[in-house]
Amino acid sequence: PLYQDPYAPLPHTRREAAAIPDAWVAAGPQASPSVLRTPTVRQASLLHLGVHAEVDARQPALSSLVLSQRDPDGRPRDAFLRLHEIHDLGLRPRLI
Repeated sequence: PLYQDPYAPLPHTRREAAAIPDAWVAAGPQASPSVLRTPTVRQASLLHLGVHAEVDARQPALSSLVLSQRDPDGRPRDAFLRLHEIHDLGLRPRLI
């Protein structure tokens, strides 16, 4: 994903994904919250997410994954996939 302060880039995530046989990769600006709603991802048996997480220890329900903060045109976007949104995705992989 494309990050901005306070999140640092994760330089090895593409290499990690490339090491997974037959991986379908959403990298850079394509690593958006909406990509997790696609049929390809929803039907996956394995998900590898190389992203930051935002943990709210006082209100765990407000915790989230942080995906790409920029769209393909470089514009800022809401990159936070919150706990309730993750639950609502209905993902059923064997391993995340």
